[in-house]
Amino acid sequence: MAHTHTHDNIDWPARLAALRRADDLDAVYDRQVADRLVGVLGDIAEPVVVDIGSGGGGMSAAFAQALAGHGGGRVVLCDAVGELLDAATGHVRDVAAGTAVVVEAVHADASSDQLADLLPPADLVWASRVVHHLPDQQRAIDGLTRLLAPGGWLALGEGGLSTKCLPWDLGIGEPGLGDRLTAARDNWFVGMRSGMSGVKSLPVGWNKALWRAAPFESPAGPGLRLAHVSPDGDQGFPGRVQVGFEYQLTHDNRLLMSAHATTDAPTVVSMTNHSYFNLAADPAHKVLDTELQIFAPAYTPRDATGIPTGEVRPVAGTSLDFTQPKPIGRDLPATGYDDNLVLDGSGSGQLRKAAFARDPTTGRTLELWTDQPGVQLYSAHWLHTVGKRGRFCGPESAFCLEAQHFPDSPNKPQFPSTTLRPGGAFTWRAEYRLGVDR
Repeated sequence: MAHTHTHDNIDWPARLAALRRADDLDAVYDRQVADRLVGVLGDIAEPVVVDIGSGGGGMSAAFAQALAGHGGGRVVLCDAVGELLDAATGHVRDVAAGTAVVVEAVHADASSDQLADLLPPADLVWASRVVHHLPDQQRAIDGLTRLLAPGGWLALGEGGLSTKCLPWDLGIGEPGLGDRLTAARDNWFVGMRSGMSGVKSLPVGWNKALWRAAPFESPAGPGLRLAHVSPDGDQGFPGRVQVGFEYQLTHDNRLLMSAHATTDAPTVVSMTNHSYFNLAADPAHKVLDTELQIFAPAYTPRDATGIPTGEVRPVAGTSLDFTQPKPIGRDLPATGYDDNLVLDGSGSGQLRKAAFARDPTTGRTLELWTDQPGVQLYSAHWLHTVGKRGRFCGPESAFCLEAQHFPDSPNKPQFPSTTLRPGGAFTWRAEYRLGVDR
């Protein structure tokens, strides 16, 4: 195979006709996605859209049409396979002819360390079904984020076995088709990646899974119900786990959250919420002067790797003593806070007030209520990202209060159990209550 992809050893030029047929089938959907993403760019004049792994050019063509409706812009196709890139670029230029859209092509590998030097800063980077073809998936995503202009957007799309190419030997109409589809996809994926060198898979947790979502309305306020099925063996854990998570924003400024999970085999389940808060609403204003009180008389010490040792010690005399309100920055360790505290009433299962925070400048307040035994305090010491409205968020620009079971509970029998068995249910409740105290 002379014309193989750099990493996955797939003869992509031989698949060009199939890629074009798939583009034709997806054209309406692709155009809807492109219109929506270009719409997110707002009033940016002549935005730059970069399509990584542009394949047959179908999505780039959709972006060209969307940008034409926007008033113009640039579409930059990027692919490691020259034959695909040439064919796709020609197709997109035909689509963009007579419009104010400029079409460019860059022959480059998506995993290259020089990718950001080869491409213009992008207002939107689109990468569909690309990351799982690259050896180090996390490094690949990190590289894609470096292509963005300030305030730019990264849109990722990943897919598996396509139903429109369904092999008949999987037994259409026979029970268990879904399981066979999943197995076929997984087997193909393992085979595709087995020949790569330096393979590092992207860590995939429930926070990155695609959940089914259903909005709802109630007299208290609107909400969203999420549902997910984690198959047996997912990330090495036994049991088929059915998970539900619900958010509701009430008219009296409370964010209600609840989780529920069941299993068909003994397993472990522990869920939380990892929201970041800056009560000054300004990431340039660090949270060091935010007043914080946590109703926790004890904490679980951790070792050098961040794993609890299994002890439970009093917070008295330590930097983690927030039993009385104090600024987060007063006793802040050099590496910040990332610690589990043992709440009052731990093990009661009752919803109770766990923490209170107040910004002295704005008077905005936050209360955490939960039925969980612990809360993780994180001062965002390692935060380094772009937040809302393109604002940079750095260390101590936010804090987290995560209601939870204790970390490493499955390996610490003295901690409250996170074991879930058939016939039982995991439940979790937490509320963030927002207010103003001037």
